[in-house]
Amino acid sequence: MNNQSEKKDVVPPKKLDKHEAPLIWDEYKYRHDLIWRHMIRTTLAVIGSITLPLTVGSSGDPPDLPAVLIIGILVALLLYLLLTFWIISAELRLFNAIKTLYRGHQKLKHELKHEEEEESGFNTRVNLLLILLLASAISNLMYWTIELCGK
Repeated sequence: MNNQSEKKDVVPPKKLDKHEAPLIWDEYKYRHDLIWRHMIRTTLAVIGSITLPLTVGSSGDPPDLPAVLIIGILVALLLYLLLTFWIISAELRLFNAIKTLYRGHQKLKHELKHEEEEESGFNTRVNLLLILLLASAISNLMYWTIELCGK
């Protein structure tokens, strides 16, 4: 019975008119690019936070950064990652709605069929990368907390 109710909730594909299709395609590309721009910025922030405490000063020695600064940067990074999770989840919902509409149009107009696994692959890759970035940031914070508390 649950399967039948899910099928009733699915909107049948709609063939878009010549004015709607380009708009939906532009929105599809925009949402996709926006999600990846967020992911790239977040990845660069994590990499930067990992390398910042390891930078070398002009004398060749690591700079003597205050522990509060290092921990503050890492906590700010964790907050940024949480914000990114929130933003990406909202963008993925919008992207999936646009993708469903556009792919329904493709199916009707061009008789294209998309694999079920392919459709969820994008969400899986984005979520996996976010989880890996969060794990990296947390392990970096733990490492530097232990390292700085030992001084």
